[in-house]
Amino acid sequence: MSRFESLLVLTVLYLVWPLYQVVDYILVQPFANPVDMLNYAASILAYNWLLWNVVLSLKLPLLQRLLPYDFRIRAHVLTTMALTVFLAWHTVYYVVITPKDLTLTTWVLMVTFPLLVLLSVLWIPVPGMKRFRTWLLSGAKTAATKGYDLLKVIHKGLYIVLAALTYVHIVDAKIIGVASPASSLGFQVLFLITLTAYVWTRVRNRLLPTVEVVSVASHGGITRLTLTNHPRLRYQAGQFAFLRFAVPGLRGEEHPFSFVSAGHEDTLEFAVKHVGDFTKKLAGLIPGDKVRVNAGFGSFSPRSKLHRAVFIGTGVGAAPILSILKDLAARGHQGPLTGLVAVSRRDELIDPHAWEQLRQRLPGLDLSVLVSSEGAPRLEAVLARLRDPAECDHWLCASDRVRRDLVRILRTLEVPAAQIHFEAFSLG
Repeated sequence: MSRFESLLVLTVLYLVWPLYQVVDYILVQPFANPVDMLNYAASILAYNWLLWNVVLSLKLPLLQRLLPYDFRIRAHVLTTMALTVFLAWHTVYYVVITPKDLTLTTWVLMVTFPLLVLLSVLWIPVPGMKRFRTWLLSGAKTAATKGYDLLKVIHKGLYIVLAALTYVHIVDAKIIGVASPASSLGFQVLFLITLTAYVWTRVRNRLLPTVEVVSVASHGGITRLTLTNHPRLRYQAGQFAFLRFAVPGLRGEEHPFSFVSAGHEDTLEFAVKHVGDFTKKLAGLIPGDKVRVNAGFGSFSPRSKLHRAVFIGTGVGAAPILSILKDLAARGHQGPLTGLVAVSRRDELIDPHAWEQLRQRLPGLDLSVLVSSEGAPRLEAVLARLRDPAECDHWLCASDRVRRDLVRILRTLEVPAAQIHFEAFSLG
């Protein structure tokens, strides 16, 4: 599904249908003043947005086919920011503008949602909250890092509790009973969809394919994991998987890692950069350790035949690039390709032998490995020397800051935005 189609789906879910319910309710329920009308409109929008946020954050293959995972996460963060505005207005309405006795459900909603947002800020770079996040982490960085998995578990739990409480709140407010049959059915169907999807996710997590560690190697602050494959695993080159380790010290939440392997290979391979306690502990895995794999996420994968393409990976961002090039080689791709891999030190390069093999297996591949500590030219300078860059598709995998710089450079080279492909989970 294209980005435009994804945006269209989100527009229907978050705006078109909720606004229909707002108009429907206003038409059947006479209001004394615009303030009351605005309060109920905010309630209806918040109900839809919060429940869809629960659904779209679930790690289900069907959702991946409908909406790319990074697209869903960005929508989740943006709509949650809007939900804080709705809740603030709701609070002002009930406490200041129209003082009335609040139900227990309303009080719990007003207390739980700010707590949820506060917890989220600890690991999500929310726009406008960078300094606040830095201040929070500076006082409890170690605790926040070690409690990362616990925070995510609490976040998930609070969201499903909020979804249930919001449904109760809508029922208490008599919105379902007053709205038209179609609108009332919409409220109830959405709650059933949310509850069913959430329960199925919990069940499915227990049934995920379990594989074993084959080998572990650490070099240059990067751990390479090789795992056995499984007949039920399906993924496309360039995608990532969520791994859950059944090992003391690593149990807990699943973590996302990009495939280095391609779908035709007999084993699964991942490259993990050491960025915290969890990722450093992966180097301690031993052959035979069990891992549950939830695979096939992300849209960083060419869907159609490539004519001319430039693949750019920096650091561990070279992992999905290597996966894609392996897949193209296996399919006998003959067209012109450019590969640019940039690392700080030679020992940071993921699987040097595999890159050399690709030079032989892909006759049209022009591969450059740029090692800055060895005096290699900057990536920007290499991009400036590309032949006819505006006629190529460009696939970028790098940190947020580097990716933004690369996009800016490509745009100055007159590369259309539609020909620049990347995944961005941050809103920064």
